[in-house]
This record gives sequence, structure tokens and C-alpha cells, in this order.
Amino acid sequence: MVIRNDSEDRYYVTVSVAEVIEPGMETEHRVSLADPEEAGLLVTPNRMVLDPGALRSVRLVSLNNDLTKDRIYRVLIAPQVGEIKVDPDADVETGIAIKMLCLRGAGRGPSPGIQSGHQSRARAG
Repeated sequence: MVIRNDSEDRYYVTVSVAEVIEPGMETEHRVSLADPEEAGLLVTPNRMVLDPGALRSVRLVSLNNDLTKDRIYRVLIAPQVGEIKVDPDADVETGIAIKMLCLRGAGRGPSPGIQSGHQSRARAG
């Protein structure tokens, strides 16, 4: 997957992984996973700097080819910002976060299936 910065600002971006436990059930919840061995999914890099106009690849690699049941992951790619101060008269865009659903099925080959979507943050002004 390729991430591109179309803005004129530098972005500091983090990538995090969570496994979806009991998907579709009332007891569905997510467990954040920092250790790729435990997660069974390596996502790299987990931090990056995107200068204006820059392109960076994010790689997803399944570490477990002997699954006996399906595993579902949420991968969040989001800019990290401090406190934002917005001039009410300025036209400021605060950024974007991307959430991906990663399906890794038992007996379906070495690559995870990927579905992606995004959440835009509102423009101020």
C-alpha cells in the first residue's frame, strides 16, 4: 500500500495494529498488538515522516501460514499532532486518518486480504 502526502505540511505518521476478537458478535472487541510475532502480522514501517508531496510504502506481511481459524485485523494509519490551535479566519485542513480491515484466513495463502477506507477530519474556517 502507498501513502501520499498531498498537503503542503509535513506529517508525522504512526501505524498501529489491532486484532478484532469475536467479529460481528455483541462481545466484539479489539486488542492492540505491538508485537508482530504475537499478532501474526508484520506492518512496516510503524512510524514515518511524510514531507509535502512524498510517497511512502506500507507493507503488510503475514507471519503465520499455518492458521487453523480466520483472523481479522484493523490497521490504523494516522498523523500524530500536538494541540491544534486554529485561527477562526484561516482555511486550515487538520489531516486524515486511514483505517484498514485486514482479513487473514486459514488456508488462503500467504497474503492478507485488504479492504480500506478513510475518515476525513473537518476543515476549520
